[in-house]
Amino acid sequence: MTGRKEKARIGLSVPGALSRSVVLLALPLAMGGCKVVTAEQDRALRAGTVAFDASGWVASVWSGRARAAFAARQVPLADVAGAARAGRLAALGAAHGRSPGVDAPFVFVVQGAGVVADVDRASPAASATVQVAGVGPVRVALGPLILSTALRDALPFVSFDDMPDQMAYGAIAQDMNRRAMAGVAPVAARLTRGQHIRFEGAMVADSAQDDVWTIVPLRLSPEAGA
Repeated sequence: MTGRKEKARIGLSVPGALSRSVVLLALPLAMGGCKVVTAEQDRALRAGTVAFDASGWVASVWSGRARAAFAARQVPLADVAGAARAGRLAALGAAHGRSPGVDAPFVFVVQGAGVVADVDRASPAASATVQVAGVGPVRVALGPLILSTALRDALPFVSFDDMPDQMAYGAIAQDMNRRAMAGVAPVAARLTRGQHIRFEGAMVADSAQDDVWTIVPLRLSPEAGA
């Protein structure tokens, strides 16, 4: 019995030099299917996505493709308000607006003019209430914090399906808002009650118009002759 146990032990033992040879031989075999990656790439792979440069992507389309699309889809704000009151918002939206998803309200690029009734700068999401003839009060976002994604959603070539993930899709909206606010900041900083202004921007239009529409401005200017 003792002899059989000793034989088993001898059969399982491997001399030190041979053991090292076996390990060295096995390493190339084990690494044959491996790919060397950097620490940054490893972190990205573990996160399930490669970092997306939203600012660079927006910069590549903002001055050309995006501005052209905004201009081509622009409608008078009064037309949107009239269509909402008449129950024809869906028809106007199909022709000039965009719905970013199933059952999502239409987003319009609008232009209009009115009188500043109030300016609220109490929070980072500052805004001006503008009284527009034939429409009523609308809210013009002044930033720096913009909660709307209307600029992104108004563009027909920006789709969630083309983005790496939800974070990238949201980052595009944030960078577009930032660029728009930077463009209107000089005028926005000087807005006062009673001032006549002209505006262009994007907004989400609910058919019921139960709430004051919020416009993310692309352009703001004192109204000529007012």
